[in-house]
Amino acid sequence: MFKPKEKYKVAYHYTGLEGFLGITESRSFWLTNAYYLNDKNEIKWPIEMAIRHFNADPDNNKELIKYLSYLKSNIFDIYLISFTYNKNLLSQWRAYTNKGNGVSIGIEMSKLETIANDNGLHLINVIYDNDKHIDIIEMLKREFIARVHEVPPNTGQSK
Repeated sequence: MFKPKEKYKVAYHYTGLEGFLGITESRSFWLTNAYYLNDKNEIKWPIEMAIRHFNADPDNNKELIKYLSYLKSNIFDIYLISFTYNKNLLSQWRAYTNKGNGVSIGIEMSKLETIANDNGLHLINVIYDNDKHIDIIEMLKREFIARVHEVPPNTGQSK
């Protein structure tokens, strides 16, 4: 997936005191269904951005636009948890704790990566740079096209 150029050693999860108690008692982190996010557009927005990008040439991107439209209306099978590389960030205290009453739990990236891999999960960095968004969209388009045109084994036919 999209990894930062700089390798961070620790990722932090911000949570309120009740969340911290749950994490320590269960000795596990819980993921949240995207349906229950405060702002569901956090998941829909990148899909909408890609659809707008591909609508510039809809004839060449018809299948991709169709797939993205399907994905946009079926996003709620996505589960997530948020981490940051900043152990003391005001915006995180505001967003994830009760008026700053909470904790920032640090976990070594190597352990987090092992936990993710052992559970079939993917660690993906959120990217806020619009130019990089376009690069990612184009990379996903190339990947989509390559998969659509893969030749199944032993048939010699295109999909």
